[in-house]
Amino acid sequence: MVIHMEDFSTRLRYYLKDNVAMGEFILKKQCQDLGIDPDDIPEDRIEELAVKIASAAEMFIGQEKSRKLESMIRKQRL
Repeated sequence: MVIHMEDFSTRLRYYLKDNVAMGEFILKKQCQDLGIDPDDIPEDRIEELAVKIASAAEMFIGQEKSRKLESMIRKQRL
């Protein structure tokens, strides 16, 4: 299965923007900390980024939702 990472990056940005307070900022900050372009997230960095985003989002959406968010990002199901 071919994964178009630019499409994933776009879906992730919109999902976070619509569902997590400060979501777009969280995405940009975590990508910056990891040295990742938020517009072109490499497939091999998704798991690492998922952990960072979920951790940062937890204060806004709670532990249960942040765990679900991490799982969704890892599975690229946004």
